[in-house]
Amino acid sequence: MRLLSLEALVTWEIRTDFLMANRKDLEINIEPKTKAKIEAAVESYSKLFPLEYKNVIAQVNKKKWLLDDERFGESQTGNMRALYEIPETLFSTILQVLTSGEMEEFKGQKGSRWFAKKFPQFRTAQEV
Repeated sequence: MRLLSLEALVTWEIRTDFLMANRKDLEINIEPKTKAKIEAAVESYSKLFPLEYKNVIAQVNKKKWLLDDERFGESQTGNMRALYEIPETLFSTILQVLTSGEMEEFKGQKGSRWFAKKFPQFRTAQEV
C-alpha cells in the first residue's frame, strides 16, 4: 500500500519475468460470479464516492507519467511492474463481498489481468 497525494492506493505488481515466460498460459478466465461481484463493487464505489473516484483516476494518470516505462508500467526498482492501483475504500469493499477463494482468484495473475483490462481507469501500464 502506498500513500500518493494524500490518497491511499493499493498497488498490484506482478513479476515481469513470470509474465513474459507464461504469457500464453494467462488466458483471462475468472469465474463469472466473481466478476459480477467485483463489477458491482466498482460501480457502487464510483456512485457512493464520486469525488474520491475522480481523485483516484487523476492520481493513477499522474503516476503513469512517473513510470520509467509507461507501456509496461515498469520502474527502475527491479523486475516488478505496476499493473493497477485501486483506492483502499474500493479494496475494502471488494474484500467484504468476495469469499476467501474468490479473493485468491482476484489477486492471482488471471484475476489481476482481468481487472486491469476491465477497468482501465485503474491501470497504470498501457499493456496488460
